[in-house]
Amino acid sequence: YDRVSGADIAAAYLTDSPGSYLPGMLVVGDSATTSQDDVRKSAKRYDSPLMGVVSTAPHTVLGEETGTTVRIAQQGRAPVIVSLENGLINKGDSITSSSIVGVGMKASRVGSSAGRALENFDPEHQVGMCDPALKDELAAAGVVLPENACVARIMMALDTSYSFSVGNFFQDAQATLDDVTHAVNELSASVFDKGVA
Repeated sequence: YDRVSGADIAAAYLTDSPGSYLPGMLVVGDSATTSQDDVRKSAKRYDSPLMGVVSTAPHTVLGEETGTTVRIAQQGRAPVIVSLENGLINKGDSITSSSIVGVGMKASRVGSSAGRALENFDPEHQVGMCDPALKDELAAAGVVLPENACVARIMMALDTSYSFSVGNFFQDAQATLDDVTHAVNELSASVFDKGVA
């Protein structure tokens, strides 16, 4: 039984330098008016709109594939590259983009989400370990990692959405005013983008 092979449905999207997209990287829709690309790697915390992750071994690929496309898993389950930037990850936690290019983290407030973790990532308790080989892969793909970054691939159930509820908004009593401001700005931008579309 292979949890990865054939477990997702992917679509082919145009992008720049598809060879630099590693399986499990988070991607967002490229809204730049000067670009012909459909997607780009996530580049900031709660980047929006999250489109999915680079597929590892899809069951089906929709659309025409060329030398300038990358397979993006959008339904089912797929491995995702995550860090501990926003704390330990437990099964069921929402996964969003982190400040590391293409790498996810646990979502702790409203914002764009790629899906839910199907595995725990807690190196302190020997549940999922930091992967030094993955750090090397990311560095070879041009991703700059903080010196103490801990990254790994974990399984995720794909469900790209923008979560917003009063409960989620106020669940983190330690949230800084800056985080709240970013969340409001992201929500406003998402509403505007959806309105234009």
